[in-house]
Amino acid sequence: MAIEDPHKKEIFLLLLKTNPARGGFWQNVTGSVEEDESILAGAVRELAEETAIFCKISEIIDLDYSFSFRSQYGEDVEESVFLAIISKRQSIEIDPSEHEAFVWKNAEEVVPANFKFTSNYSAFLKAINFMRGRM
Repeated sequence: MAIEDPHKKEIFLLLLKTNPARGGFWQNVTGSVEEDESILAGAVRELAEETAIFCKISEIIDLDYSFSFRSQYGEDVEESVFLAIISKRQSIEIDPSEHEAFVWKNAEEVVPANFKFTSNYSAFLKAINFMRGRM
């Protein structure tokens, strides 16, 4: 998720910190698709569940980027990357069973070390490149 300030030409990225039981690392909003749910509907639902920000499917941008990995449970996972753009900072409510903190970070300050997984950083770069193309 990102917010843009067109007056200052700034882009901010929302990062969530997983709770200690889930590893205590920073990441983008992530999640899985439930049975009989489209990928876009899953993105909308996960955004709402993890942040309490509600949007419509039409407000989610498919960045046409995906990657595969093996989960901590030994499952093969394919993750698709989407972007939700909001015009102002909204109140965030995180689920303590998943996350312990969040931060809005200026895109210019984000570095690979902000993420545990290079795939999450690659997703961030895709989103930022899309956003910069809009400015």
